[in-house]
Amino acid sequence: DIQNYTINDDGSVDVDGNVRLYGELLTKLPLKFGKVTGYFNCSNNQLISLEGSPHWVGNHFDCDNNKITSLDGSPHWVGGNFDCSRNNLETLEGGPDVVINGYYCRNNNLNNFKGFPEDYDGVIFFNGNPISTILSKIPDSKRNKFIYWCNEYDAIDDQGKVIPERMEEVYNKLGLEYED
Repeated sequence: DIQNYTINDDGSVDVDGNVRLYGELLTKLPLKFGKVTGYFNCSNNQLISLEGSPHWVGNHFDCDNNKITSLDGSPHWVGGNFDCSRNNLETLEGGPDVVINGYYCRNNNLNNFKGFPEDYDGVIFFNGNPISTILSKIPDSKRNKFIYWCNEYDAIDDQGKVIPERMEEVYNKLGLEYED
């Protein structure tokens, strides 16, 4: 049901409008998308990869409730919300560089913030992940900067272990008192 599309020289498909692939029992995306001006919804499928996802989405990108283990192939730019909740993600590496609205990554297996966009200042939802316990101790108004500084100082390793001397620096940057 995709309308208003253009097939590019590289075989990718640009869509002027929305792409709705919700609940189609897909294990992979049926096309290679380029630019989608509206929303792109491939949630509630059986996707194990985001290969074929558009590189640019004008509105929301939703890949919630799949079996994705990596954000490789996800859009680089999302003009609305980015929702990768309820998958099997252990890292956000390979995810978007820019998300304009909300970043939802609830109920995954995330142990750190690696791969989170650097200059992000929208709302974030990490609940249901091992890392959410650490984030819950930070005031809402400082959470985005906390994530940024955790990544800058490499304060949490790949297994989710906090490196106390580095985390203390993160807290200092935010004007918070660190308790080991």
